[in-house]
Amino acid sequence: KVPGKYRDQYAYLIGRRLFERGDYKSASKLLEQVTTKSPNFVGARYTLGVTYAGDYNAKQSIESFKQVMRFMLAAQQTRALDREETHMMELTYLGMGRVFYSAGKGNYDKAIKYYSKIPRTSRNWPKALFEMSWVYFQMDQFNAALGNLHTLNSPFFSDSYFPEAPILSATLFFYNCKYDRVRYELDEFSYVYEPLKDKITKILEEHNDEAKIIGWFRKQRAGKTEIEDEQLRRIVAASLDDKALANKLKLLDAVETEEKTLNKQAKSWRDSPLGVSMLQSAALAKADATSNAADQIKKRLDRINEEIKNLIVKRERILVEVARAEKGEVDADLKAGMVVSANQSKKKKIVASDEELLWTFDGEYWRDELGFY
Repeated sequence: KVPGKYRDQYAYLIGRRLFERGDYKSASKLLEQVTTKSPNFVGARYTLGVTYAGDYNAKQSIESFKQVMRFMLAAQQTRALDREETHMMELTYLGMGRVFYSAGKGNYDKAIKYYSKIPRTSRNWPKALFEMSWVYFQMDQFNAALGNLHTLNSPFFSDSYFPEAPILSATLFFYNCKYDRVRYELDEFSYVYEPLKDKITKILEEHNDEAKIIGWFRKQRAGKTEIEDEQLRRIVAASLDDKALANKLKLLDAVETEEKTLNKQAKSWRDSPLGVSMLQSAALAKADATSNAADQIKKRLDRINEEIKNLIVKRERILVEVARAEKGEVDADLKAGMVVSANQSKKKKIVASDEELLWTFDGEYWRDELGFY
């Protein structure tokens, strides 16, 4: 039996581990037990919200996320949220947006509401813009969706990684019968992302053991990159910028530091039963932490490759549909969702008021315009 003072911590840590393994039902039972007195309460409730979402329980997921928001808003009455708390609040807004988006028609406005709560200055704002684009697509608000994607295409977000963005843009243009723009977006995807697959495969082949892949990753984080391709460097950095992965590296760093400290002790202590036992424990902990970190890095790189493969398949499917549409062979269901036929497409005239200036986009982005296209 777990002593009372450790129950919250036990429930949180084991609940998190079960969540990571995909055992959502067992994870939720433990995470529900973490009380408001625990410093892990907010983390537990957020993880619980994600857990319920993974188990397709939207109602419970929303309630868990709302508990996080209520707790944070209460804290804001007496003090400013710290950096970690602010980040958690933003992750909760993203979680709410995703749940309402997944809930489908009738909930899209609520999804937009929560995505819109993430401030422009946040590192999570690009993610919110991209996910909002999908919501706008489902709402048939194609201009809003394309406006967000246009924002993400600006140099201000050059370090962001959204390989699906040009595929979504192509889909939006397809539904508006802009077939030349569809091909342009798909060509952009092919130019930027398709070569990554072979390059990442090469990285994995050249760093095929735990020590090599961890050494490679540490160099990336320290800015001492081995990647000469600037575009690949940015994309790899963005895709590996993950708190869970950072925590695994932090644990490995701590274990290695502890092992070095123990090895610096006097030989008489190291040869004592206690010294031998602690050194053995440190070695085992290091081996476990090394294995976990290396496995996580490889999984992330494999995920990039798999994602690109799937998007290449989507690209080919869209091109097939474009060819069929140009021949008038579009399926009835697909045609029903298309806004206009190619011959009916008309350019709406934009009229500027006395207080406005019409400025045609010339490839130049201004920070204060981002998010308003």
